[in-house]
Amino acid sequence: MPARGKRERVVSAEIQSALEASGFVGTWENDLRADLVYLSGSLIELLGIAPENASCGVPLAAFLAGIHPDDQDRVSALVRDAHGSVGRFAAQFRVIRADGAVHWVSARGQVEADEEGQAVRCLGMAVDITNAHIDHNDGELRIFMIERLVDSLIPLRNVLIQDNSSILRMLIDMLLLELGKELSKPTYGVASQHLH
Repeated sequence: MPARGKRERVVSAEIQSALEASGFVGTWENDLRADLVYLSGSLIELLGIAPENASCGVPLAAFLAGIHPDDQDRVSALVRDAHGSVGRFAAQFRVIRADGAVHWVSARGQVEADEEGQAVRCLGMAVDITNAHIDHNDGELRIFMIERLVDSLIPLRNVLIQDNSSILRMLIDMLLLELGKELSKPTYGVASQHLH
């Protein structure tokens, strides 16, 4: 296994601070070659990962172990499919916090490939949607539209990282953060039928 150590974060210090202050959103970067996942924001606590390990990277198995046992196989299959197809990752799943509370998480990401088309990393964001409730009429449409927007912004953000477009990347990060806030609002959350 490669040496683990603190690494340069994809998320800027300002966005990292906002993520930590938000209490309901986090990001991850999965280095597929090293089999390490780097976490930020409240996703660290939700998955039961020690904060010092989150910045050094944890094996994907440790990330998946933080998911509710009833959801682990399904999410693991979605991760394998995304990595294998160099595609998008989208899942809603439960986690059990250290205090025993069950939380629902909506996670979305994009797998990147190298020049040969091999998957090398996955970048994404997660939102704690536990307290969200939805009006079945227009709430589902709203959350669907926000999730689609997040799906299109993540690949754009990844391109901007490669192009060193720091101002545009910061704006995308801020927009993703605001979209995460919208997804966590009680009136826009996910209905229980949507979570199963």
